[in-house]
Amino acid sequence: MNATTSLEYLETLYGKATYGDIVLIKDCRNQVAATFKSFQIEQCAAFIESYTTDLFIKVNLMDHNRTLSRSPYAIGGTAEVEAIVSFHLDIDAGKDDRYLTREKMLEAIDKMPCEPSMIVETNGDAGGFHAYWILAEPHYIVSEDERTELGRVSTAWLEQLRRHASPGTIDGTANLDRILRPVGSLRVKSGNRVRIFKTSDKRYKLSDFILAEMETPKPTVEYTANDGESIIDQYLESIGLDTPEAILTRQGYKHVYDKFWIRPDSQSGQPTGEVFTSNRKLGFTVKSGAACPLSNMNTNGTSGRWYSCAALWVAFHHGNDWKRAAAFCYGEIEAGKPKVDTDNFMPEDKPKAETGKQSETNCDQSHRHEPRLDWQFAASKRISSLWTCSQRFGSHVQYRQEKT
Repeated sequence: MNATTSLEYLETLYGKATYGDIVLIKDCRNQVAATFKSFQIEQCAAFIESYTTDLFIKVNLMDHNRTLSRSPYAIGGTAEVEAIVSFHLDIDAGKDDRYLTREKMLEAIDKMPCEPSMIVETNGDAGGFHAYWILAEPHYIVSEDERTELGRVSTAWLEQLRRHASPGTIDGTANLDRILRPVGSLRVKSGNRVRIFKTSDKRYKLSDFILAEMETPKPTVEYTANDGESIIDQYLESIGLDTPEAILTRQGYKHVYDKFWIRPDSQSGQPTGEVFTSNRKLGFTVKSGAACPLSNMNTNGTSGRWYSCAALWVAFHHGNDWKRAAAFCYGEIEAGKPKVDTDNFMPEDKPKAETGKQSETNCDQSHRHEPRLDWQFAASKRISSLWTCSQRFGSHVQYRQEKT
């Protein structure tokens, strides 16, 4: 099928769907432009081609009523994906030295276990690509466990491409609620229309992707502290910050739905991460790449970094400096004053000189705000014990009081 128009593009994706919503997103990427039922393909195609500015589409079918029940302003997240119609990736090429050229990127795509059903040019001859691996039949999600597993399969598919494209950069675009530019839509800045580059008759079963995913090592959970109870854990428990929800709330994060939370300065409206239990410890998995001082990347290159409660607190209040955080907690506990001025933790309590637009080059400094440190008291009381404790926390954070 030569899908060269918006109508043919939509028929390729949704022609066999029985229900579900096609959601179009405005160029600000956090507002709905229009919604259509899966059978309203002609009306949707006409809207896309008549739209006079940049436009995006939630490729997988959504449950828009469920989205509206959560918030009338939401555009829909992973929890509202109704059906998977394809696995698809947004692939930049030729942008700068981090990315492969268009020719090299196409070679990397050709090395994937399955041939793409469709490759889209996003900005004429100079832009990148959207690659689609389309299912023979839409797969309707029936449980949250299945939703989680499908997300893992999509991430593994992304990792396959990253290996083939190495050392070039492939951005993390494997989320099930991913938005892409629909074929036929306009790019205002260049004046180009999004168009089909290549199509094939290949359609796939879920098992085709699951088999490929099984060959991909599962991302490892990266811990920022040891599993044992630490001096920092003791301190957080003493001041009532021993849950990720309490720490996130103190930092101005908002609970969105289920276990998902969003940072206070979010522009996309998408959840920043979710409260998640790993190895029987409650923590927070960061999904967003713009959640500084938190990172969504593990050291092995996989996305979805898990933070324990202690790790969250250290990141927010001590700039990820575990030695300094542990020394502070040790001093507070030794001083017998674990109860702190809670207002001093609030982001809005920063001195006025520190407020303003966040600097991308100094993001850790602009987000870091920590409790007052009574170093003179700690030094006069037990300076030698405090120094010994701070040195011990270089490899792990385990409290052991030194005898005097």
